[in-house]
Amino acid sequence: FDIDVTAIKKTFEELQGKARVLLLTSPNNPSGNMYTADRLKELSEMLVELNGQREKSNLPPIVLISDEAYHRIVFPSTTRQYVSPAEFYPYSVSVYSYAKTCMAPAERVGWCTIGPLWPEEQRPALRGFLSTARSSSGWLTPSGTNGRMIPKLEEGDGVRVDVSALQRRRDALTRALEEAGPEVFPQTVVPESGFYMLIKCPPKFYPDRDVAFTRLLGERYRTMVMYCGTLSNLDGWFRVSLTASDAMIAEAVKAITEFASDYKRGDPEMERYITGSAENSLE
Repeated sequence: FDIDVTAIKKTFEELQGKARVLLLTSPNNPSGNMYTADRLKELSEMLVELNGQREKSNLPPIVLISDEAYHRIVFPSTTRQYVSPAEFYPYSVSVYSYAKTCMAPAERVGWCTIGPLWPEEQRPALRGFLSTARSSSGWLTPSGTNGRMIPKLEEGDGVRVDVSALQRRRDALTRALEEAGPEVFPQTVVPESGFYMLIKCPPKFYPDRDVAFTRLLGERYRTMVMYCGTLSNLDGWFRVSLTASDAMIAEAVKAITEFASDYKRGDPEMERYITGSAENSLE
C-alpha cells in the first residue's frame, strides 16, 4: 500500500490533458501507511517532469491535493515524523480536518492552505478560487462557534485523540492475529497511524468472500468492529476500527481466537459462509 509512482505517471500520460489533479492521502486510510520523504520526493520529481511535458501542449501543471486529516494521529511506535508532499512539490494544496484529530465526525472544522512552494505570482488568483469555493457551499464553511474554537484546539501540542490508546488496541489485535497464524490470516497491514487496521481474509474467504466473512464474525462470534473491504473497493480484505473501546477490542480478540480454532479444524457450520450467496450479499 505504497505510492506506485510509475503507475501514476502512466495514468496521467494515458489521460493526457483530461486529468489535472492528484489526490494523495497520507497517512492513508484504511492502511494507516505514512509515505516516506524519499517516496514523496520521487513523486514530486515525476510530477515536475510531467508538467514540463504538459507546458509544451499549453496545459496547466498538475495540482496535488494533500489530504492530511490523519497527520497528527501518528502512533508513538512510529520512528519517523510526518512529512507533507507540499514540502517537495510546488503545486500543492494541503487540507486538514479537526474532525479526525478530535474524534468529532461530521464537524466541519479544518483548513485548506496553499503549499509553501507555490509560485508567489500565482497565489492571489488561487486564493480567489478557494475563497469562492468556500463561500459557494455551506458544506465548506464552519459555523461561527466552530471557527472561533480553532485557536483553542491549537494550544500547546493541540487537542487530539488518545493516540497511545489507539496503539494499545492495535497491538492487542496484532498479537491475536499473529497467534492465529498465517494459515488463518495471511497478511496484516500494521498501521503507523490512523483509526484502522487492514487485514487479509482467511484463504477460504479470499478474494471475493469478505462480506460473508465479516457477517460470520458478527452473527456467530458477536463482534461488530470489523468492516468488509468490498465497501472500500478492497475485495478480500477487512478493516478493523481501533476507535472501539478497550472492552470491544477485547471481545474482538476473543472472537479472532475462537474463529481461528474453528477455521483450523474445518468447522462444517462455516461452510455456508464460504459458499452461500445470501451470506455474501450487502443487501
